[in-house]
Amino acid sequence: METTAFHEPYMTTEDYSIRWILTEPPVLLSKFEELIVKPGESVSLRCSAVGNPLPQITWYSYDMPVQDTSRIRVGDYVSREGSVISFINITRVEVSDGGQYECRAINEYGVDAFSSIVHVRGPPSIRPIRNRTAVAGDFLIIHCPISGYPIHSIRWMKGNRQLPLGRRQKVFTNGTLLIQGLDGMEDEGKYRCQVESDEGIKASVDVFLKVLGEFYRSMIDFAVEHRSPETLTCYLYI
Repeated sequence: METTAFHEPYMTTEDYSIRWILTEPPVLLSKFEELIVKPGESVSLRCSAVGNPLPQITWYSYDMPVQDTSRIRVGDYVSREGSVISFINITRVEVSDGGQYECRAINEYGVDAFSSIVHVRGPPSIRPIRNRTAVAGDFLIIHCPISGYPIHSIRWMKGNRQLPLGRRQKVFTNGTLLIQGLDGMEDEGKYRCQVESDEGIKASVDVFLKVLGEFYRSMIDFAVEHRSPETLTCYLYI
């Protein structure tokens, strides 16, 4: 963990003084464990973090922010010791609430994050996955947002072929698909995540990947180098 110190001079009625301000990136002090629960039970997840300035903790499930609902409460508070404690409380948990949860602590000097799985017993289901656009040569990560437990198998398919097809692709045990060195001719198209329970119940969801040419990478690099908002806007709205 890096600690940065800088001084800020300010004038008093007597003389000049030096005020030292210590800055620290976030560090997660406590994390939550993987859980297996039944529908109707209650779930509580907690994370705590320190940093200077005090970090903000945000919760995500498969990279989507977790929002308050009639059953889900997201909140935080500052402890007497000066750490931020953030929590998710879920009442009457449903099978669709299951999956990966991540707490992410952020301040202007860094990020610290942790994720684990909440398994809710029941038949498998998969939340919709938004279509993706990426630039040739880059890598891409697509999560398969699975609910249900226990799960017998998770597969990714492109057409009628099961992935991975080569070294550029990897399918992790949690259902995440990684594609490296994207190639428009080989990688663009429709993908399907398929999941099956121990009882043979299946679920699937499709996602379409569009791969842009290297020209768009040049546009992004130019925009970053020259800080051109017009160029960035041109790229973002394609």
